[in-house]
Amino acid sequence: MRLFVIILLCCLFFTVTEAGSPGKIFPTLKHDNTKVTTGTGDITYLKFSKSVNGPFTSPATLYNGDSLFVQVDVSPLGTVYLVFNLDLNGNGILDTSDLSIGDANLIDNGGTGKDVDLDPNAGIIVVYLETGETPQMDVVAVGTEGVTSASGILHFRNTPLTYTLSGHVYTSGGDPIGGAMVFVQDSSLKMIGTVSDLTGYFSVPIEAGTHGVHIQDWASRYSSFDTMMTFTGNTVQDFTLKVLSSYIRGYVRDELANPLPNIQVWAGRNGGAMTDSSGMYKVMVSPGSENVGVEWSSVLPNYMQPNSHYYTIADNDSIVDNSVSNFICYTTNATITGKVTENGGAATRQYMTNGWCSSLESSTYALTDVNGDYTLPIYSSVAMEQYGVNLTDWGGNYPMPPGMYSDTSYWGLTAGAVANFNLIGALTSYEDHFTGNGGFPNSMWNTYNYGNPWGINSTVILENDRLKVECNSNDVLSGLGVISMKPFSLSNREFRIYADPTSMMNSNNTIKIVLTDVSWNWQHPQNFENSLQLIWEKNALGYRQWRLVKSQNGIFTDLCTSDDSTGQHILFQFIDPDTLRLKIHGVVYFNGQWGNMISMAYVYLTQFNLDPEESNPVYFDEFVWDQLGTTGVKEIGGALPTAFILDQNYPNPFNPSTSIRYHIPVSSQVMLKVFNTLGQEVSTLVNGIQGPGNYEVTLLANNLTSGVYYYRLSTVDIVSGKQITNTLRKALLLK
Repeated sequence: MRLFVIILLCCLFFTVTEAGSPGKIFPTLKHDNTKVTTGTGDITYLKFSKSVNGPFTSPATLYNGDSLFVQVDVSPLGTVYLVFNLDLNGNGILDTSDLSIGDANLIDNGGTGKDVDLDPNAGIIVVYLETGETPQMDVVAVGTEGVTSASGILHFRNTPLTYTLSGHVYTSGGDPIGGAMVFVQDSSLKMIGTVSDLTGYFSVPIEAGTHGVHIQDWASRYSSFDTMMTFTGNTVQDFTLKVLSSYIRGYVRDELANPLPNIQVWAGRNGGAMTDSSGMYKVMVSPGSENVGVEWSSVLPNYMQPNSHYYTIADNDSIVDNSVSNFICYTTNATITGKVTENGGAATRQYMTNGWCSSLESSTYALTDVNGDYTLPIYSSVAMEQYGVNLTDWGGNYPMPPGMYSDTSYWGLTAGAVANFNLIGALTSYEDHFTGNGGFPNSMWNTYNYGNPWGINSTVILENDRLKVECNSNDVLSGLGVISMKPFSLSNREFRIYADPTSMMNSNNTIKIVLTDVSWNWQHPQNFENSLQLIWEKNALGYRQWRLVKSQNGIFTDLCTSDDSTGQHILFQFIDPDTLRLKIHGVVYFNGQWGNMISMAYVYLTQFNLDPEESNPVYFDEFVWDQLGTTGVKEIGGALPTAFILDQNYPNPFNPSTSIRYHIPVSSQVMLKVFNTLGQEVSTLVNGIQGPGNYEVTLLANNLTSGVYYYRLSTVDIVSGKQITNTLRKALLLK
């Protein structure tokens, strides 16, 4: 059982997207790219900076998390071939002991996507180079133009921490491995790594605690593995990597079966390989289950990018020339065009459009120009393939303006179609009580599913005026629920939801209420770069709790946990400029800064399950999104009261809002008003007929001054008109 827990934790620690995995130091660089140089050969320097504005130097030192910009001089409108290498012996020159980690062709005043020249001056190229989880390492870069070349030295360094994990990486035969990457990942998913030198030595800064450790050979000669380690001080630990004995061999061709050379193929975390003149590639892989796919940057815009393929492979096994290892890259011979506007006006930034063809299992991308126009290259035949087209932020590189989203997506488009997008502001108010019995919720919601959640008991359905979600699991971690079709504004807004997990108390099923600015109905929330996640789960002692987790730029941080295992009535309040307040059953569990990392949010209401756990339903109700203090009076559940009761507000003293609960045993005309010390009415919180139940309302005092206020509950019999109760309590506002 302990081994299973360790394996599961390791899987959770290193659940990352392919482009950001530890094996991709520079995700957008190719490997063994075709060398292209033009011009008279004027290159004299190669420099680096963490800012597009410089200063550019060589050698240059950058730290984990810094941006990387490369500057090189070149003949006007010339092309430079650039190669990056791990400098394993640290001598600052390129030699046989160094390992290539990627290359690119840089075009003066040209390029596309992330390879575009950012310097408008002819003869100077400045390119932004995306870094993944960059380990501590020394890099020698060599740029070539014609017969001239220049080199630059780049040092990546880790910020020191309290302790270090150090040691050597060896082969199973005892030989040192240079170029092995060792990464340590803490519970917030922050990763720090280093590259071993020629003697196999490495040293990684760490903090005390239990962390995931990932070891991988950059050159894909040896298997990678994950483990968990507990650190209480400086730790020395050697690691052994096994020579890879399994491989995938296949072909990349176009739709006419013509071979496509110089196409980069990646496989899991084991790096990748380039296709040869016959379109064939071979990549060594570790035993287990992963994905293999074609790198987008090596095929677009001439070909569409095929979908990756899932594989399972054993030790000393191979996958050769079959539907898993082979890929078809369809030639782009037609277009879909369109324009992106903002509130019907001109676009103020560049946007990325994405096209997806289900029948081809391939995707394509295009950038808008300065006028917001784009031309999406697609493949078309007599079958008139159909495409879905939408806007994507491409990992945050082409974000939409804060608080805005696209008002549409397209499906079923064919060659020559026009797909225009208009960006509008996120919703500021919405209410849904999930009314009905049978059927799916209204058109605001779409199904969310992750893994393989479908089984005998799996369902997303309205049941007795509530949303019922029940997730099965078939061998893998699975999730099921709903996701809002539109995002909601977070500026001075509050979000209320009622979650009833009572049927789940004896299970290990988990509830995740997720707020994030991406609409991905098939991704695990762990992959959301910026999000807030309220998770109902069992803690290490087996007790149920709510846990609030923030993900900002892919780094996860626990904000709070509740001691209310049955808490069901949840209220998020987003108070400008940067305050988040979370209440569960009226109790404030978090009230502080949250980073303002998103300006709008899609809402996910989900249940997660891991085989062999049985599924148990969770019910959601009372979804309300509105400005602060205006989500109205909400029933808070519990046993029906036997008397009229007005509770003391909480918190008290308060600033700027407080919750007031009251209890009604029989249907009555209810009034709840607030007065100042002069007896002047300053707010009417409730005025209407209410049935038996327990209620909560929020008093928002942004426009009130500090001091004592009184709130009074008055109830009247709806038949006789006689007053039943008149109760007064005192609240203190401190600003």
